[in-house]
Amino acid sequence: DKKYIFVAGIQYDWKRDQVFKVHSNTDIYFEHGAHVRARIVQTEKKVKDVTIQGYGTLDSHYDLEDDLFGISDDATRQNIGIYGKNITVFGVTMVNTNPTCYAFGYCLNINANWSPIVSTSTLENDRFDADQLQNKDPPFSYHPAHCQLNNMDDTPNTNFTNCPTSHDDGGQTVSYAKCMMWQLGQDGLNAGKYGTVQNSFVRVNDDAIKPWD
Repeated sequence: DKKYIFVAGIQYDWKRDQVFKVHSNTDIYFEHGAHVRARIVQTEKKVKDVTIQGYGTLDSHYDLEDDLFGISDDATRQNIGIYGKNITVFGVTMVNTNPTCYAFGYCLNINANWSPIVSTSTLENDRFDADQLQNKDPPFSYHPAHCQLNNMDDTPNTNFTNCPTSHDDGGQTVSYAKCMMWQLGQDGLNAGKYGTVQNSFVRVNDDAIKPWD
């Protein structure tokens, strides 16, 4: 069990894309007024019981570096991108202050249904990029599913550890969150299957909220 606090009055800026890899049984708290130029991501495994809360700001400001294992393997910016169950996001403001006009990204993705879990066996030879899905029909190249029914080549997924089974059993909750992005291609909140978004504000230039069930 881990607890982390971003306090107000400290400059959290590493001058590059900084990614924190969240693990199971983790609480992250943003003090009111805290401003953190970083992202919170876990795409190499499925986790459970993660809470990200508080009234600070999470800012995906910097350009992505080369695809890194479990960090930017879908070549997109995600302020928060997590696979798993019992994920709660409360109160946090998510912004992208990068000056680039055209940059794909998301405020929040939990169990995104189009992206696979990161696999070391396929990473070097076939890194997943979201554009692999555009203007093409399935099946796609093999990449292992996280909580989807099938892997990306349409073979059955057999591992549903740390996957929600309903809104009441492991479903994720996003509430009182704020998402503000001005760049083209920026999406808002995707709480995934069995996810609930409530009492939140979204202002983006692309998809604001993505409901899946």
